[in-house]
Amino acid sequence: MNEELTFLIKRTLAAKKPGYFHLGKGRDCRRIAFTGSDLIRIDNSQFRWFPTEENLNSKLSPQTKDGLMESWVAGDRDPLTWISTFHELSDEEKKQIGRNIDEDEIINTFFYCLDGFLFERNEEAASAEGNSLPSEMVLQQYQTIQSTVAKSKRTLPCLDELLVLSGIEITNGEKPNNWAKAQVLNLVDGFRTLDEILEESPFPPHVVWNFLHESLLEGLLLKQRFPEFSAIHPGSLNPADRKKFCQRLEAAIPVASSPTGLLEMVAEIHRLDNNFDALISTGLRIVDSHRIKRNIEAAIETLDTYIDLAPDPERLHDLRQKMMTDHANDLLNQGDLDRARRWLREAIDSTDDDQLRLALIGSYKDASMQIREGARIATKLYRSGQSRRALRLLDSLEALHPENEEMQQIRVEFLIDHGEVEASEEALTRMAARLAREGRLKRARKVANSVAKIRTRKKSKALRWITPFIQNLPRLIALVFFATLISLIVISEAKLQKLIVSAAAIPPAEWREQARPWLLLVPEGPWKHGLNTAAELVDERERDIQQDFATKAKSLLSSAKRNRRLGYHQKSKEKLALAEQHGAIDEVRELRSLWEIADKNARALRQQADKARSAGDLEKCHQLLRTLIERFPSNDATSRAMFPVEITSEKGTTLHFEGEPYSLPAIIDLHPFKPIQIELEKEGRKTLYVLTADGPPRRKLPAPK
Repeated sequence: MNEELTFLIKRTLAAKKPGYFHLGKGRDCRRIAFTGSDLIRIDNSQFRWFPTEENLNSKLSPQTKDGLMESWVAGDRDPLTWISTFHELSDEEKKQIGRNIDEDEIINTFFYCLDGFLFERNEEAASAEGNSLPSEMVLQQYQTIQSTVAKSKRTLPCLDELLVLSGIEITNGEKPNNWAKAQVLNLVDGFRTLDEILEESPFPPHVVWNFLHESLLEGLLLKQRFPEFSAIHPGSLNPADRKKFCQRLEAAIPVASSPTGLLEMVAEIHRLDNNFDALISTGLRIVDSHRIKRNIEAAIETLDTYIDLAPDPERLHDLRQKMMTDHANDLLNQGDLDRARRWLREAIDSTDDDQLRLALIGSYKDASMQIREGARIATKLYRSGQSRRALRLLDSLEALHPENEEMQQIRVEFLIDHGEVEASEEALTRMAARLAREGRLKRARKVANSVAKIRTRKKSKALRWITPFIQNLPRLIALVFFATLISLIVISEAKLQKLIVSAAAIPPAEWREQARPWLLLVPEGPWKHGLNTAAELVDERERDIQQDFATKAKSLLSSAKRNRRLGYHQKSKEKLALAEQHGAIDEVRELRSLWEIADKNARALRQQADKARSAGDLEKCHQLLRTLIERFPSNDATSRAMFPVEITSEKGTTLHFEGEPYSLPAIIDLHPFKPIQIELEKEGRKTLYVLTADGPPRRKLPAPK
């Protein structure tokens, strides 16, 4: 509720003088009679909110309420008419429910009237008829609604909140309000913000807000984002504030649909506080969050950042290994073989498990691909110094494909390439024996004679390249020396040229830091002359920068004053900040002090004018507004000032302004410098009038003749 409206209500209730409250503007305007003790809704305008009266919700079935909601959406918004058609309600219940609905509408109308209100004293209001509400209940219910909104804001503090259903279903029959809560939850789709849900729901905003708050605590809703945390940076907080912020984050994590971002902020706080135990614990929670979302690759990447910090890294290594293995198996089951093999290879690099190697080999369906993958793994093992395990792996592979010629050939080539003469001889012998058993004697003899030829070939190759290498070794050393010397000269010249060219671009202090060793080491010559010229250019740039700062500060101060005179206050503040950066600290402080005093005086005048208007003293309001415009013509408080003028005429005359009809007397707002056009209508005759803010605040215009 508007604070000025609250003041007006208290003053009216204390005076106990009958009259009419006019609340709202245009089509949303509602008229409520004050009899001196009670409030009565007297106009026949449609209700603004779907009724949430407890007895109505408990007596009617969900199907009946669904039908009422369809009628509401279609435009039938008169609940008092609906009640007369409900045969399941007694006459007394219908009267009580109608009274409660009227009371709720009156209370909500007062609470959500933020602008456009006045109280018109009129003795006729004392005889108004209808469902009455004791006037003191308005302020009592105002406090109740305020506490409800404050409670809801503890879990949903921002209107930019984005909610999503958690998947837990709500039944319509458990509680009377569950039907209404289900209607609100139907608007939660993961795309509407809290502000949009409050706007689109047919229920009063504080009721909707409370439903969402309760649903969040019951686990029916989750939050997709937390705008209340977006502008907070843990690094800018002191330790005490960081601790409080951490507690807020921990309280928000259970209601987050994806708590990873919140947990990362908690981890950052623990890192700033050097609390490594809590940091590692939070890191594992981030890993678990990724695993729950089935984002295993992100979980592994996160775990890698915390392994080195842990006091027991072996446990985290084991967890990482298990996650990679499980992820690879899941990918194999899903048929994503390429990614599965990549993760199996990474798991093999992290551990020494032959079962994973066999699983990698078994991921291929083709025998040829299995043999080639096994040979690749065996080669890697052999080069890492694990020759026995490499040979054992080849034996296992050969046992899987004992009759495969490609397997036999690859095994022999592997042994020969790695200098395993005895093992290769043994393998060739076995191959020759198998060929002989199969009756392929010619092929068997060739295989049996190959070992001797291989030995002879390897010895001749070794002798062939050793002698020339020894003879040409001095020449090779000289060549490497001269190539290194030339490379150093070329690189030095390139760096020196880049340094000279950058004298006109990079900051002077940075350039001097880079040029100091060169100025000391480079001898006299063209490069030394270029360096000295660049140093002189840097000195000139420093002097120009010092002179530019003073001139720039004066220009910025002048620009700030000009923008202030023209009413561009934000631009004026920006210019002052730039001037302060250029050294005009005292001048900026003096200007800010003067402007703050002027703003304070202007706001005080505007507040006095608004209070005079609310109190009905239009003459004083006009006087204060003219003083405000004369003294502070470009102030923010002046830019939105409007002169209220009360228009009266003969009885039965209607005022038309901006497309809306008004019954007289009526108060309209006039711009200080712009005329407006109004139309008076009586008995079909119309007359146009042009009004300006100049003139009395109360004007009686002739009726159309």
